[in-house]
Amino acid sequence: MNSNNNEVPASPVKEDTKINEAHSELNSRQSRNQDWQGDRSLGECMQYMLTNEIGCDVSFFVGPEKVEVRAHRLILIARSPVFFKKLRPSSEEFRSKMTISDISVDTFLRFVRYLYTDEASFDLKTATSLLPVARRFKVNRLVQICLSVLHDGVDCDNVCILLDEAIQSHALQKRDRAMDIINKTTRICLKSRAFRSIGQEAFDYILKSNELNISEEELYECSLEWATTQCQKKQLETTDGNLRQQLGNSLYRIRFTLMPREYFQYKIEKSEILTGEEKGEITECITDRSFRKENFKFDKNLRTITEYFRLLRFMQLDTKLKEHTGRPDAIMFETSKPIWFHGVVVYGSFIEQSINIHVKITDARLTIVRELGQTFESVESEEMHDVLLSTPFETVPGFRYNVVVTIVGKFRHLFRGIAGKRSLTFKDSEITFYESGCSSNGTTVTEGQIPGFLLS
Repeated sequence: MNSNNNEVPASPVKEDTKINEAHSELNSRQSRNQDWQGDRSLGECMQYMLTNEIGCDVSFFVGPEKVEVRAHRLILIARSPVFFKKLRPSSEEFRSKMTISDISVDTFLRFVRYLYTDEASFDLKTATSLLPVARRFKVNRLVQICLSVLHDGVDCDNVCILLDEAIQSHALQKRDRAMDIINKTTRICLKSRAFRSIGQEAFDYILKSNELNISEEELYECSLEWATTQCQKKQLETTDGNLRQQLGNSLYRIRFTLMPREYFQYKIEKSEILTGEEKGEITECITDRSFRKENFKFDKNLRTITEYFRLLRFMQLDTKLKEHTGRPDAIMFETSKPIWFHGVVVYGSFIEQSINIHVKITDARLTIVRELGQTFESVESEEMHDVLLSTPFETVPGFRYNVVVTIVGKFRHLFRGIAGKRSLTFKDSEITFYESGCSSNGTTVTEGQIPGFLLS
């Protein structure tokens, strides 16, 4: 062996010192663990036992990954009537192990920690996640705390949960306040996670409202999202048949007859949500508005338009008398932000008469967005008339829409506008106008018919 080994042997004294320090630290930890009860309050001791799993006698397997959470049967049955029924050894439903796959681990731990200590961090996010758990296990005090937090800070993300709870507890004032918010901000509320988690009664209550500010197409799609979530909760396959079953009679609240024919044809007729007979009846109703059938279950009534505004693009009337040819007037427009388009404003006649009007709105792909025909009475004292669509639609920023209006009356002398604006501002959206190739009656950006739009 080579005697020129440069390694220095470890000092026996230093090794002994390290071992003694390790034993001392271990003894100190054991001492602290043995007297953890001494200077803690009852709540602190309970939380210590929960955190360190001391004396636990029941296990929960929580979330999709079934993470084990251990707890104490005595504490749980003292705090929840549901646990009292399931966890007592004398109960017919007694189990020492339970699987709860539809609650997140974090939320369940917060809930159990509250049962042990009466403490939780009640911000909006926590209250929103804890409320359905507290309601499920009938911890009423926690339910009231969560509701109080939600009521004070209600917004579009949690208002559906507030509505759900208000309906279940018959709190009419809270229900009406929540529904007022949903009516005014329908699209945002119905696309929230909270909407997908509400019960059948609250879901039906929303759909029957006549003041929802959303198209029937979007309402249908949001309803399918809700039904999909219900299938997942019940571990059902997401088939058209199961979706229909979850929607139940609430499906009749959706105004299918007010949808554009193209949407119904390409989106709904191809699915099996509706029966063949229902599809046939709705198609006939869309094609012929005078369609009547006894025992027709679907709601055909227009939803009440909460509020819309006139946006006028001409600065003044043309004083020169010009004869209307009966050919189409048209104008194109686009918006910088989404807005709701409720209808058009048209000029009437110098002479009192009945006027037939046809309105067609298409997008850049020439797909018909809305179309209607109606008759209105034009009087000399009213220069402009509002023509409302059966249902409003929401514009897509940057997309150009073509508005084509054909007006026919016995007397052809109609009012006209001049000094038109190329762009206008509505709320925080800029609306820009463009010439349309469909216009053959003299309407342009700066003069002619279609003096304004009805927007919200």
